[in-house]
Amino acid sequence: MSEPFPTPCFVLDLKRLRSNLETARHIRESAGCKILLATKAFALPAVFPLMRDYLDGTTASGEQEARLGADHFGKEVHVYSPAYAPGEVERLSQVAQHIYFNSAAQIKRFGGVAKAAGATLGLRVNPGFSNATLGGDLYDPCAPMSRFGEVPAKLQAVDWTAVDIFHVHALCESLADGSVGLIEHVAQLFAPYLDRVSTVNFGGGHFFKHIRHVGRSAGIQQSNIAIIPMRVDDAGMQLARIDDQATARFEDDFDVKSRSEGSDRGDQRLDIIIRLVEEMTAA
Repeated sequence: MSEPFPTPCFVLDLKRLRSNLETARHIRESAGCKILLATKAFALPAVFPLMRDYLDGTTASGEQEARLGADHFGKEVHVYSPAYAPGEVERLSQVAQHIYFNSAAQIKRFGGVAKAAGATLGLRVNPGFSNATLGGDLYDPCAPMSRFGEVPAKLQAVDWTAVDIFHVHALCESLADGSVGLIEHVAQLFAPYLDRVSTVNFGGGHFFKHIRHVGRSAGIQQSNIAIIPMRVDDAGMQLARIDDQATARFEDDFDVKSRSEGSDRGDQRLDIIIRLVEEMTAA
């Protein structure tokens, strides 16, 4: 960029984005599956027209994300939340074609409303399988006493005639062994229930050739944030005051210390800040 630009701002590399999307399309076509954009991880409507050609729709974790997907991306809108506020399912039924519930009790309470609006119903299940590779129990949706998904012991009480989609989300930054392990685990332990639904949604957290579940899958390693150190203070060590909150942008790297073997993106971002501070102090 030769011209000055205001900071903080996101800078996106369209060439790298297309490369990630081509990988997603290859998997989608080879496996005969659908791939969805997780808007909670990558919500940049400016590139939705490009992404729309490669992906089948969006997933949302709440009403506003669902509206974002419906209004700016189009195609399919899937939404899941551990709990729904009064009136929320009614509103979601106007923008989402697929609504996921966290328990048999939720389906009994809200399923009729969603079905009447023409939505398909999904049930999230805690499969008792995890391959989360960072963050410990904090990033493990199948950790003990997790709030995510119905437990296997209660599945016999589910009215499966009302359920269209069997949904699990058990991975976080997992390579192929995690994806394959989850698929095999679900097939072996839940086959009787899979026979009663039309679709299985294996959630996110899959690394596709080192790109993440498609919220981040499409976005990983093709965008960054431009910041400028505003001041450097000496308090026994040099402290840079920047014009953005680094932990809010890179929480995986700074708070969760996401530096797994073979991954240096946290170091890369810290190096950028350190280099800018050095340039500023040298001046």
